[in-house]
Formats: sequence, structure tokens, C-alpha cells
Amino acid sequence: MTAAVAGIVTVLLGLVLAGLAALTHGSQEHSYGGSSVPPQYSSVTQGKEYFLSVPGGIRALSDLGQDPQVMACEYLTPDGQRSSLEFTPEPGDSKATNAFGRFVAPVGGPIGVDCPGYGAVFLDGADDASADWSGAALLGAVVLLTIGLGLTLSTVRGPRVDHIAGV
Repeated sequence: MTAAVAGIVTVLLGLVLAGLAALTHGSQEHSYGGSSVPPQYSSVTQGKEYFLSVPGGIRALSDLGQDPQVMACEYLTPDGQRSSLEFTPEPGDSKATNAFGRFVAPVGGPIGVDCPGYGAVFLDGADDASADWSGAALLGAVVLLTIGLGLTLSTVRGPRVDHIAGV
């Protein structure tokens, strides 16, 4: 198989993966995914650290008049119990894209987190969080497109005759 054919096949596979990434993006239950609605409950392990996240993070909360430094959140269990959730807010100059705070799970099992004034939030890193198939497909697409375009473009120029002949 010539480099040109290999390059074109690799580019086509990269485009298929890019399309797959776009199709699966909206179906994921992550703060960075296309879903704007967090799952009702997420499974956590008592004593393990998790992140509180919303699409847009601190900036989105600020735009809604919420300050994570003074925000209060509650966790709720499937049996209807609600308790205050102690969390450490991310600093205002945080580079986190969606996370606005972190907490150590006070209980184990399924919980939901609600922040009055905002609503339900995502628990990034939850034990039952689905895999990021969209991100994996996107990464694969970038790798295949980079390799494929390099192979394809390397055959366009062809060998330099003056270099081969020693001229």
C-alpha cells in the first residue's frame, strides 16, 4: 500500500471518529458533555474526594449572581434525607473549566447535590460516572487525522530529483 493510499484511508478513519465524537457528545452525563442536566443521583464512596461542577464553572455561576465562596449546597439521599454539604470552593482565579468546589463524601452510596439558588450540580469523578467515549473518539480522530494528513501530504511533493542525483 502506498503512502498516499494509507494516508487517505487514515484520514477517512479519522473523519469517522470525529463524527462519532460529535454524535456521542450530547448523550454523556458529565459537566463538560452536551447534557445540561446532571443525573439525579451519583454513587460516591465515603471519605473520597469529588468535584462539584456546572457547565461553565465559576464564570457561569458568577453570571447567575452566585458566588461559590459563600454558596451553600446540600446532599440528598434516595430515601429523602437532606443534609448540608461541606465543600471547599475553588479559588476565583481557578483554571478549572467546570468545577467550582470539591468535597469529601460524608456518606457512601447514591447522593444528589443541590445548591439553592442554582439547582442540581454534577459530581465529577463519581464512582458510577460513564466513560467519556466522546473524548476518546475525539482523541483518536486527532491522532488519525494528523498521521493521515502527514502521509497524504508527504506524497504530494514526491522525491527531489536534484537531491537524489547529487546535483
